Amino acid sequence: MKNIRKSTEQFLERIFFRLGLFCAQRPYLVLTIGLIVIASLSCGLIKFKVTTDPVQLWSAKSSIARQQKDYFDQHFRPFYRTTQLIIIPDDQSFVKHTYLSPPAPLSEYTVGPAFEIGFLSRVLELQTDILSLTADLSDQNQTVYLSDICLKPLAPDNENCTVLSLLQYYQNSKDNLLKTVGDEFFTYFDYATHFLTCSQAPTTTLDSPLGLSCFGDFGGTINPFMVLGNYTDTVYANATALVITIVIENSNDPEKIRLAEAWEKVFLDFMKNFTETQKTLRDSGKWNESANFTVFYSAERSIQDELNRQSRSDILTIVISYTIMFLYVTLTLGHIRSWRTFLIDLKISVGFIGVLFVLLSVMSSIGFYSYCGIAGTLIIFEVIPFLVLAVGVDNIFIIVQHFEKAKTEEYQSSNIRLATTISRVGPSILLTATSESIAFLVGSLTPMPAVQIFSLYAFMAVFIGFLLQITCFVSVLAIDARRQDADRPDLFCCLPMNVSNNSTEQNSKGVLQQMFTNVLTPIVLGKSLVRALIFAIFIILTCLSLSTIHRIPIGLDQKLSMPKDSYVLDYFRGLEEYLSVGPPVYFVVNQDAIDYKRINDQDLLCGTSGCSSMSLLGQIGQALRQPKHYYLAQPPSSWLDDYFDWLQSTNDPPCCRIHNETNEFCPATLNDTSCVSCPINFVENER
Repeated sequence: MKNIRKSTEQFLERIFFRLGLFCAQRPYLVLTIGLIVIASLSCGLIKFKVTTDPVQLWSAKSSIARQQKDYFDQHFRPFYRTTQLIIIPDDQSFVKHTYLSPPAPLSEYTVGPAFEIGFLSRVLELQTDILSLTADLSDQNQTVYLSDICLKPLAPDNENCTVLSLLQYYQNSKDNLLKTVGDEFFTYFDYATHFLTCSQAPTTTLDSPLGLSCFGDFGGTINPFMVLGNYTDTVYANATALVITIVIENSNDPEKIRLAEAWEKVFLDFMKNFTETQKTLRDSGKWNESANFTVFYSAERSIQDELNRQSRSDILTIVISYTIMFLYVTLTLGHIRSWRTFLIDLKISVGFIGVLFVLLSVMSSIGFYSYCGIAGTLIIFEVIPFLVLAVGVDNIFIIVQHFEKAKTEEYQSSNIRLATTISRVGPSILLTATSESIAFLVGSLTPMPAVQIFSLYAFMAVFIGFLLQITCFVSVLAIDARRQDADRPDLFCCLPMNVSNNSTEQNSKGVLQQMFTNVLTPIVLGKSLVRALIFAIFIILTCLSLSTIHRIPIGLDQKLSMPKDSYVLDYFRGLEEYLSVGPPVYFVVNQDAIDYKRINDQDLLCGTSGCSSMSLLGQIGQALRQPKHYYLAQPPSSWLDDYFDWLQSTNDPPCCRIHNETNEFCPATLNDTSCVSCPINFVENER
């Protein structure tokens, strides 16, 4: 085994000696070939694409959740795009209302801060301004209105957009909001009594005597738990915040998404100006009616926009980091013999080119995978440059320091000295580069796309960086050695300097070398007690880490990925504090698993009277009764149950009608005496 290791080391030393000698003797050829390869790979940047969709980044294609989402999107369409506002009045005082309900005595109701009439009026003005926003697409000479992209469930009969808001109980009308019934002494009915009616029965079509409907202007019902926040149990009147949700159609068509994103961009700009104006008024101490509430807001594109903004801001950090590292390398890389040879012993050009090779390795990695059609992520720009910089600068110091140390030995030429240096350090650099590359390759086996892409790009960047350092950087070092042997200053190599022979090289060690040689090494290796103590400390730290590793929370908190000054962080905090319900949950049944014409198969899905208690809706209903284990806010609904109710409607005329001659379906808007009830026979004891 020992002979195998020795022969392997000797073999690698011979290989690296020949490689180093070739690069030292033909530096310009090596640099030319290297630059051509780098330029060819870097040209792939023109094909570079970035993936910012969190679903595409953090969910594996083979995961159950991803497969189910893809199935849903394929058979239905992508879930709606959500634009949402959470509005909290600054005045959190509860409001008392006194009513006279003859023949009963005076009644007093207390409602939450969200029901103050002045606050509601100003929120209505804000909502109206938002709904009237338009986006101009200059490249297509097109104006995008909200009505062009929003969900309109009753179109073309009703062209109003789906906006879930408390103000929909008043059909977004200020006149309806301020409508009252009473006399000069008492109020009998007003907006508060109308809310109490609608919160208990959202499907009320006529609230007498106000004459108002509880339906929104888009024709749908408004559930109070979706438009109110921070209420107690189910006492919606105690709410302290309002929630406004604008539902926008989603699509797999890039052009439709582009229109939606254009309007969302205008919305976000509007809300940014609105909140900045509020903040300015508060800071100045000027009280204004338009500045007495706080708004948290978000659109579907918000997270991607903030991730992109953070990545753009990180560019400055990367530039500063590379600049600092460049200065550090250039100032510490050379070995200054004396002040007379200061300009000769500097290695500013070597340090700059070494750091430049690190950056070029990252660009080459991105270009290579762009040719392969593998989209990148923003993490590539935020992490990999620092990772490759740390590894690359370490190798630069190893090569240069060993090359400088070899000056104390006798060699035929600087080329032989450089080749010998590479033969000594090459195997070690190869081992570390191979270990790092294999580690990243193993990381690319993970199914999570973000980690997989990061690992692939990091592997290629480290690998290309190693090749550049062991070839092109060696050639640069050989050219610099010739300059130094000719007593020519760095950066001004065309100007020779006259240095006397007594300015010979001093074999003095640097400060760090002296510290390790004279202080750290004797302490660590001097006494066995010290070694045992160091070993024990590491064992204790390892055990402590293992004992607490299970406390690391599992999951991806979206707040961690946002900039600290992002409005999205405020929105996330608003969600946690004020929102009472989350997104809807869909249970999708495979179309091949059910034959809806069969009664037994219908029993597997339906939830109305006569259906099996073990049906899908029956089991979900049982889960609803266990709030400590399941997080369902309301009973489930199924299109099958709604279909049965629609068939058995007792309305006059009935909902289901067909033409008695053509047997074609008659819509509800068609008033034709030839339309008769559908001939439907229900099985007894089944429906």
